Amino acid sequence: MINLLPDSEKKSLYYVKTFDALIAIAAYCVVFSLIITITSLALFYYLYNVEKLLSHQLESYLSNKEIQYVKDLEKQFEDFNSDLVLFKNEIIKKGVISPILKQLIKEIPEEIKLKSLIYSTDKNNQKIILSGSAATRESFLSFIETLRQDKNYKDIISPLQNIVKSVNIDFSITILL
Repeated sequence: MINLLPDSEKKSLYYVKTFDALIAIAAYCVVFSLIITITSLALFYYLYNVEKLLSHQLESYLSNKEIQYVKDLEKQFEDFNSDLVLFKNEIIKKGVISPILKQLIKEIPEEIKLKSLIYSTDKNNQKIILSGSAATRESFLSFIETLRQDKNYKDIISPLQNIVKSVNIDFSITILL
């Protein structure tokens, strides 16, 4: 296209086109900024409502009676565990049962495997309940005889079902101190 306008008009036309282009760019920027602002506001509103909903659910969850019951149980267990630690420390300080336990452990042969040891006491008696397994009836009976010969024990109580099987015996015996 040939432009036959004078130079002053050409410059004026150039400035008009440049100005129009700048106006178009500015309009696009304003539209883009509005779109970003509206999208950001919508996202903010959505996230605000989600946070509000989650905080409400959390409050209702924490106020739930079952959760409170579990928290109370946890507190009771913590108290009980601290009492057990105190009891253990007292037993260690007094040394009440440790010599008897040391002797009992020495008397257990290799064929006998203990699963549990329970110590209990009441006004008149102290007792130890042993549960475990023995490889053979003979090794179990030998263990019982060893315990009966020890003068630290008043009585050894072993039910008959402990010797029904000849191998792989599961047993439970009570030792009165």
